Amino acid sequence: MRIFLCCQQDLQLHPVPSYRFWRHYFINALTEAGHEVIEPKEIDWAEGLMLTNSSELPIWRERNWEEMLKQIRTEHQKRRIDLFLSYFYPHQIEPSAIEEIQALNIPCVHFFCDNVRDFHKIPKTFHPFDLHWVPEKKALQLYGKANLPHIHLPMPVWIEPVFTSPPENEIYMSVFIGSADALRSQLLAEAHHLGADFTIYGPGWNTSPPQQPTSSQHLGDKLIQAAHFLKEEGPISWYRRYLQSPPEPTLRLPEDRIKPGLEHSHYIQLTRSSSIVIGVNRYPSFRHPFHKPDTYSRLRDIEAPMLGACYLTEWTEGIEELFEPDKEVAYYRNAEELSEKLKDLQSRPEKRMLMRQNAQKRALSEYTIARSIEHIVKELSLSS
Repeated sequence: MRIFLCCQQDLQLHPVPSYRFWRHYFINALTEAGHEVIEPKEIDWAEGLMLTNSSELPIWRERNWEEMLKQIRTEHQKRRIDLFLSYFYPHQIEPSAIEEIQALNIPCVHFFCDNVRDFHKIPKTFHPFDLHWVPEKKALQLYGKANLPHIHLPMPVWIEPVFTSPPENEIYMSVFIGSADALRSQLLAEAHHLGADFTIYGPGWNTSPPQQPTSSQHLGDKLIQAAHFLKEEGPISWYRRYLQSPPEPTLRLPEDRIKPGLEHSHYIQLTRSSSIVIGVNRYPSFRHPFHKPDTYSRLRDIEAPMLGACYLTEWTEGIEELFEPDKEVAYYRNAEELSEKLKDLQSRPEKRMLMRQNAQKRALSEYTIARSIEHIVKELSLSS
């Protein structure tokens, strides 16, 4: 198939949390599966990630979509484009441009992976797409309520062929890899207090709670933003964001258990060669109280098993449909279970190796991007 792919490609690196890996995963997986991938030329889609509330956004959007439509028409005239596959945030999308692509008889499929965290209803700019690739089980009801065509497929991950077998040796102790937030800090500090032995790698960790960034907005802009938040999210979320003080941490993580963030190559090595990799699926949200956070399955829930890790992650809705509990991946629901299951796995090297093998085999056979494209082709009744 010829696939026109838009997944936050850029012309320069932007000060936005990791986004370039999406292109790395999609391009390599699709090419490996034998598809021809066409990318937009001289268009910086990732730039739009920084223009959410900017007056420049409409100009940026019009310029980029006009140029991309030209490129799509040119490529389509050379030889038929079979699929338009994209990963955009709502403010980056120009719905009329999607309709123009569809007018060329090119089906448009949109992937988005933070539906649960970002939306309480699906944005209008998502509506024109022919099919939505939805990785979170909890998000399916949002798309169903919006009456949008959707398909439940795993997070898109690709790993190099050299890593398709579990590591022969465990070099590192148990680890959590990721940036800091208040919920993660509280959970991991509680688990450590209960005797869990692990090391953290990632930015933003220290012995103080993560601080919210200060805003440089004028008072008028802040009031407009607060009013918009109240309208969209409701009074309870508004109260939690603007009036409720963040909880004081009751426990802290020791400094000797916190390490800096990692380069990609070291991240791969640490994920594969640690005795156990910990996943955390809770996330900060003003829609949910701090003591009862919401959860959803993350990219790491596919990526870590695919890399051959022995993986212990936080239970969330639908996750047991991905991997069989304790045979492929282990799950915990709170700090007590995290500590208990971590200790148990640390004492059982044979079980860790068996879990690595089983989970990686499942991930590489059922949860690849190539397999997801096969499901999309079938769903849209396209010719493969």
